Amino acid sequence: MVLTDELFEKGKRELSVRDCLPIDENYVLLKKSMPCTDAEINEYIENIRKAHDSGINTPRILDYRFIEGATSTYNKDDGTISYTVGVFLEERAKGVCISSTSHSLNSNEDYFSFLDSVHNYIDELEKRANASQDIYDKLVSDYIGLSNFNLCPDPKPTNFFFDPKQGYFIIDVIDQKQIGFKYIPQYILTVILGYGLPHIFDSSYTDMSFLTQSLLDRYNAAKELVLEKAMIALKKMQIPDEQINEEFNERKRNYEFYGDVIPDDKVEEYINSNRNR
Repeated sequence: MVLTDELFEKGKRELSVRDCLPIDENYVLLKKSMPCTDAEINEYIENIRKAHDSGINTPRILDYRFIEGATSTYNKDDGTISYTVGVFLEERAKGVCISSTSHSLNSNEDYFSFLDSVHNYIDELEKRANASQDIYDKLVSDYIGLSNFNLCPDPKPTNFFFDPKQGYFIIDVIDQKQIGFKYIPQYILTVILGYGLPHIFDSSYTDMSFLTQSLLDRYNAAKELVLEKAMIALKKMQIPDEQINEEFNERKRNYEFYGDVIPDDKVEEYINSNRNR
């Protein structure tokens, strides 16, 4: 598939910079400047293709055009470099990224929106918990293997999609080689768990989050399963045990739930009592 005049104009007209527009289940349009200079962009695209062809789950950039008048130029000691916003046609990553939306508390309805977000987060985490060990082995292998192509992941959770059948996909890779494995365990946790459970905050930014007992039980069970599979996968890639344990013990605390836990049949009573304080 190529970037036609129609698709190019559509991307220019309908997208803001860094926005994504699905064309169909297989392709997306993006409007952005890539994380490399204009002079390096073709090599960057070729490296992604080579990584993809090697079996790494990273979508290819199939075609692109720069937008006239959308270039930023910088003077450096070794010469002038430029970055130009363009419209890019890419393969579409399968699955979804994990969302940890925060909510502002203004009414009782916001509590229920928060609970919907919690349900969605735990539903997605359970799908990841039920994935095979092979999927986790491939995630860690792909994450590290990008270095063979002078690429590395940008470790934001939104750059990783999970599909129950095909596993994890890595999008928006960076054109630089991963230096060492020190932070790999931390990054893998962020890939799988995102930033943790959603939260809800009142006007003074006090965390008003709570869970029902059944939601907490589901969350903890799914979390322990994905942590176990991630740890096994990291060990298979010969990441030192000491490094894995140190990062896991440090980061796991970020995924503990410290709010109120209430019986499942007391949700409305709890919400009303909070709002009447």
